[in-house]
Amino acid sequence: MDAGRVDGIGGAECEKIVSPLKYTAGASPTMNDQYAALITELDPRISLDEAQELIASGQIKEQVQGTVMSQGAPASADSVLFLLTGKFEVFVTLEGKDVVVGKLNPGNFLGAEAVLGRPRNASVRTSGPSVVLEWSLLAFRNLLRHSPSLSEKILEQSLPPAVGGAKT
Repeated sequence: MDAGRVDGIGGAECEKIVSPLKYTAGASPTMNDQYAALITELDPRISLDEAQELIASGQIKEQVQGTVMSQGAPASADSVLFLLTGKFEVFVTLEGKDVVVGKLNPGNFLGAEAVLGRPRNASVRTSGPSVVLEWSLLAFRNLLRHSPSLSEKILEQSLPPAVGGAKT
């Protein structure tokens, strides 16, 4: 992917997404720079350098409404996503009908538990136009190995708390 180009999104569309973010005067940020700034807004624990590392190792993709981002059981995960913009609903299929069981917002990782070999137990789809950062499972594992501090932040946000150790 070329710097400054995002699959399916041009400059004007991205400006709408990241317009509240502030940039250094005189600088002409690339699309990747703008998404890196957005990542730090969505998860302040992630530094700008770490956000740029996340983008460099993944691929930014625009999704239309109704796109199934993650297929639930019995599928196993083959990618990990960071939700950048849009709305997402978590659903399960019961007796042939989709039942929405939750919502996800930008700033959430999706599928990070796959690095532990855990299968997905629900599906996720977009409920409006959305942008995600996607990694293959191999690229995500390499990212976690390369950056222990980033690894800790991602897994802390992605995995449920231990029994009795839930945050309040």
